[in-house]
Amino acid sequence: MTEFSLDFQAHSADVDKAAEIASVLKVLADPTRLRILLFLAENREKKCVCELQAMFDLGQPTISHHLKQLKEHQLVTSDRKGTWIEYQITNQGLRVYETVLQFYR
Repeated sequence: MTEFSLDFQAHSADVDKAAEIASVLKVLADPTRLRILLFLAENREKKCVCELQAMFDLGQPTISHHLKQLKEHQLVTSDRKGTWIEYQITNQGLRVYETVLQFYR
């Protein structure tokens, strides 16, 4: 996946770029995933699933599923610490976060 940007020309050469943007927007269309991304962007430090689970009324498998979706789109990264996995927003995730905020300022 290339870096996230909404800048593209509206012609056939940009079909792949449009599909990529649509894929990221589809992932962020889920309110839980969007809230996770916003939380990680605002805190900027690694968080384990248990910390994220405390914020939502959802089980660990559900939170892990949402994090997997965000990771597949390179919006978050993970780091294993023993039996725990910690998640942190990526630079691309921060760009998406900043782009989302521009629409709501």
